[in-house]
Amino acid sequence: MSEQPKKVFSLLQLLQSVSRMVAKTYEHSYWIKAEITKINEYKYSGHCYPELVEKQNGKIVAQVRAIIWAKTYQSIKKNFEAVVKEPLKEGMTVVLLGQISFDPLHGIALNIQDIDPSYTLGDMMRERNAAIDRLKREGLFEKNKRLSLPVLPRRLAIISVMTSKGFQDFNNVLSDYKEKYKPFTRLFPALLQGDKAVESMMQALAKVQQYAHLFDAVLILRGGGSDIGLNAYDSYEFAAAVATFPLPVITGIGHSTNETVVEMVAWKNMITPTETAYFLMSRYSDFEQSCTKAFNTIATAVRNKIKQHQQRLSQSAQQIQRLTTQKTQKAHHQLLLLKGHIKTLATNILKNNERRLATTTELLVRLPAINIQNAQNKLDITTIKARIFDPAAVLKKGFSITKHRKHTIVNLQSLKQGDAITTYLQSGKINSVIKKITPNE
Repeated sequence: MSEQPKKVFSLLQLLQSVSRMVAKTYEHSYWIKAEITKINEYKYSGHCYPELVEKQNGKIVAQVRAIIWAKTYQSIKKNFEAVVKEPLKEGMTVVLLGQISFDPLHGIALNIQDIDPSYTLGDMMRERNAAIDRLKREGLFEKNKRLSLPVLPRRLAIISVMTSKGFQDFNNVLSDYKEKYKPFTRLFPALLQGDKAVESMMQALAKVQQYAHLFDAVLILRGGGSDIGLNAYDSYEFAAAVATFPLPVITGIGHSTNETVVEMVAWKNMITPTETAYFLMSRYSDFEQSCTKAFNTIATAVRNKIKQHQQRLSQSAQQIQRLTTQKTQKAHHQLLLLKGHIKTLATNILKNNERRLATTTELLVRLPAINIQNAQNKLDITTIKARIFDPAAVLKKGFSITKHRKHTIVNLQSLKQGDAITTYLQSGKINSVIKKITPNE
């Protein structure tokens, strides 16, 4: 039995058949939820070729390439940004209206006709609310607000972009005060929006933290007035970094919608960079006014005290003058009385002295003769005593005088056995040697 010839299809025939089958089976459009991994926007043609995936437990379980034609893409993008306040970007989960197509050359694709911004907005709000709940649950929501900002925050670390209009507006305000208050600012550049904004701003915060001891506060400034690109400020990681930062964080990111999570946890949130500058400079001017008021209060108090003391001094001077006059008059009166008393006393003293002088004169006349007689009497008595105690007279009466080494012996303590002594009598002297000493009992 002969074999049937093989029916061979070309690859194109096969794929065209698949294309017809897909078109027949999937003739309608479907709402699909997927994550955008790449945007692939072509500015020259205006077309967009997103790559879509679905993940389960962090793993990609499905993927497809898609296309949004230029005119449709511009309409979708405008509507999406108007509702979500964010541009379409990689990492977003979206709900889109698309139709499956299969092309023999390019394979399967999803032709996107519309994107529902309300789902993405809801998804972003869920992430935002989850971030707020987690920060509160971890006790971080109010942590930065509990820090103290110095009365005069002069050293300011700024996270912004050099070319940012908000940064320029901030500097324009400060330029009016720099000469007077001399605030110090240091820019730490960072991306303020886009896919890398969170990472970039957190890196800038980390750099500031290395020099935290050199600053009083951190400012996050983003101007321009557009609400696009604010999703980065709802990031839990960025908000947690702000909430736990060791310095007060002040935000001025220039938008008109509800506060972002970062603004909620910051020490202070100002509407714009300009308002941030005015807020800081108002602390300077308020402090200056307080100092001026205090100075004026002190000066007034000092002037009042001086005036009071001057009045008291004047009163005291008048009182002293009155007392001095009274004392002078009293002293003058007492001086007059004393003068009379002294005059009387002097007269009496003179009279007494005259009587004493007369008596003394009389004594001086009689006293020499009396003194001479008394002296003569004392001399006579002394002569008699001298005669009585003359050694010759003593020896004549039968007494003797014994000497040892020319010294008269009056006690036995200076003598010892064997000493030579001399005894004097009226008729001569006797030399002896002591053989025995017997003291009186």
